[in-house]
Amino acid sequence: MNKLNNLLTKLSLPLIISTPILTVSCASYDYSKLKSERPSGFDYVPKIIDQSQIKTDKIIECILNQQFKNDEVGKTEFVKSQENNELLLQELAAISKEYSRPMTQETIAKFNDFYTKNWMFLLRNIDKLTWKYTNWWTLEPKGNAKHSESFIENLDNKEIQNDFKFTNNYLDKLEVGDESRESPDDVFYLKKDKLIIRMFITRQQGTKKVIFDKFIYFPWARNNNIAIKLISDIVHNAIIHHNQEGYNSFEHDLVVNYGLPELGVLILGDKNEI
Repeated sequence: MNKLNNLLTKLSLPLIISTPILTVSCASYDYSKLKSERPSGFDYVPKIIDQSQIKTDKIIECILNQQFKNDEVGKTEFVKSQENNELLLQELAAISKEYSRPMTQETIAKFNDFYTKNWMFLLRNIDKLTWKYTNWWTLEPKGNAKHSESFIENLDNKEIQNDFKFTNNYLDKLEVGDESRESPDDVFYLKKDKLIIRMFITRQQGTKKVIFDKFIYFPWARNNNIAIKLISDIVHNAIIHHNQEGYNSFEHDLVVNYGLPELGVLILGDKNEI
C-alpha cells in the first residue's frame, strides 16, 4: 500500500506544478494566434479595458461607501436619484443663470445645496460643466498668523482665468487630508486635472453628507502634477494650528510651484444650456 501511495504522489506532483504554467499561458494568449484560429466570417474584437474609467469608478465607490457605510438601502436610493440626468441638468441650469461676480450668499447657498444633494451626478457629468472664477484662494488670518502684506497687495495685479471646461469625466485621485484627524468631519481632496476639490463627509450617523468645501483651480500650473499633500499640510498648519509656517508655505511653495490658485463654482452654461 505504501508503494502505491508513493507512486500516486509522484504522478500527481508534476500535474500540480504545471497548473500555474497553464494559467499564465492562457492569460497571455497571443491575439494574432487567436485571429488565425477563428472561424472564417467571424471578426474578433479585443475588449479594451479603460483603466481611467476603472479608477474613476473606484473613487466614486469609495466616496459612496464612506458616506453610507453599511446603509445599503440609503446608498441604493441615492444612486438611483442621480440617474435622471435631464432633470438634474435642468435644475443646475436654473441655478447657473444666477452666477455673477461677486455672487450673493443666496446664490452660493443654492449651488452648495445642489452639490451636496447631487455630488455623484456632478462628478459623472463634469465634462458638461464649466468651472467659473469667483475669487482668488487665500487663507484667512488666524490670530497673528497671516499672509504677508506684499502678497495680498499683489493680488490686484494678477491675471484672472475666468473659466475652464474639462474634456472627460475621468478623476485622478482621492486622498484623505492630514487635517481630517483634528476636524469635526472627514476631509478629502479629490483631484481632476488642475482642479482640486476639498470636500467633507460629515460624521453624524444617519445624516452623513458629502459637502464640497472648495473648488481650487490652478490655471497657471505647468502640468497636472499638483501635490495634494502640500495643500493639505498648508491647511493643516495654517487653519487648524494657526502656524505662520502654513502661510509662508502657501506663498513660497504652493504659489511658486503651481501659480496662484483660484476658487470657483461648477455651472452649466454655453452649449450645454437647456
